[in-house]
Amino acid sequence: MAESSSPSHQRVTGRPLSDVSLDDGAVWALLDAAPDGMFVVDRRGRMVFANSQAETLFGYDRAELLGQTIDMLLPVGVQGVHRAHRVRFAAEPTVRAMGEGKRLVACRADGSEFPVEIALSPVEIGGVSLTLASVSPSRPFTATFDTSSTVPPMACT
Repeated sequence: MAESSSPSHQRVTGRPLSDVSLDDGAVWALLDAAPDGMFVVDRRGRMVFANSQAETLFGYDRAELLGQTIDMLLPVGVQGVHRAHRVRFAAEPTVRAMGEGKRLVACRADGSEFPVEIALSPVEIGGVSLTLASVSPSRPFTATFDTSSTVPPMACT
């Protein structure tokens, strides 16, 4: 069989990706291995999946998160507003960053707050509407480069 250079035919364990079947367990394993906190949330805002990084990031055991509303991870003062945003998102779901241009804050199990970036993606599985949320800590952008590095800065063009 000839190797294809197409990205859609990259090799995994010697087989083209098009030949690799991902069952439900494999898909959940991929989500669990994601470098960001990953949540799958139902239409009522209840968490039906949280990955290992979500546990680490927020300081909760997975069992403490599942079945609870995602609002529990937000400061009390914004939970009501967030519920209204969730309802609007459910009415017109789109892939998007959450809170464009706003500083988003989440709460850890110990009560400490930290800035986050959140991306949302609606998905329908077996007729059930869900939202995939990717959460990562915000990192301030700096336009400086470490000049002690042996790797020179690259041009963006």
